Amino acid sequence: MSNKTITNIELWLENITNTYIPRGFAKSLRKQLIYPRYLLQLMASWNGFRVYGERYPNNILFIVGIPKSGTTWLEEMLATYPGFQSVMIPEMLKHEMIEGGSHNFEFPKYIFDRFNKKLVVLKTHSHGSTHNTSLLRNYDIRYVIMYRDLRDVAISHIHFVKQRPWHPEFSEYFHLSIQDGIRMFGEMKLHQYVHWIESWHINRDPNISVVIRYEELISNTIKTFGLVATHYGLKYTKEEISAIVKSFHFSNGSIKEDQRRQVHFRKGISGDWKNYFTPELKNLYKEKIGKFLIEFNYEKDFSW
Repeated sequence: MSNKTITNIELWLENITNTYIPRGFAKSLRKQLIYPRYLLQLMASWNGFRVYGERYPNNILFIVGIPKSGTTWLEEMLATYPGFQSVMIPEMLKHEMIEGGSHNFEFPKYIFDRFNKKLVVLKTHSHGSTHNTSLLRNYDIRYVIMYRDLRDVAISHIHFVKQRPWHPEFSEYFHLSIQDGIRMFGEMKLHQYVHWIESWHINRDPNISVVIRYEELISNTIKTFGLVATHYGLKYTKEEISAIVKSFHFSNGSIKEDQRRQVHFRKGISGDWKNYFTPELKNLYKEKIGKFLIEFNYEKDFSW
């Protein structure tokens, strides 16, 4: 089964569980599909290695990012390289459905052994704990770290959750207005996301990792994706990179290549938070992450 076929099945299931199936049953169905989907992905990645494995210096392309920071976009572009298959770690998915997120997920000790002789693109939202970063270092896994302006993350997260009845946080956000959702996110989640970004900056190994901001990927996709490909040792021509980017670029707020991807992507713009933040919300976020935004060069001062 090809990478594209598996992706199409996943998108079909996503659309079905978002639209037609009652919330309780949708959550149950997604849990039951975790391991069958995982086995299909492993089979595809093994077959990809059998055919194309000798082409690549790294058989694991590892992406870690906060939710709604462009990780799925990058994952899909990387998975276009012949033989590579996106694989979702089943333990992480189960953790996410129970805890409401995987930002505090600890990688299983021997996680990378299972991907021997397979070509995989692994995307996670796990934090940069000493355990996780040590595993990546010990296995010499090259990885990309992604994050985004947390104000835009808040907007994207709320829209995402409110449209997905199976999501663990659906009941918390569904009846809220966007502004009330922004307030709840600011009070409940911002500190977790700040800690996430800081943990990777503190613990990452600069010899095997590179940091990519979503804003860089959206403003100069060809150059940024080229840097990512070089980091992983993927050979490419300028024309090949341009073709991949063209297939997956944002157009009028959605991914162009396939309208079904709109189940994953809402908007591709930066600074969308300005359309939703009231003065009260600005004050809340200044209190929570004002210093962080300045330290990470998203703002020069508190005058935004």
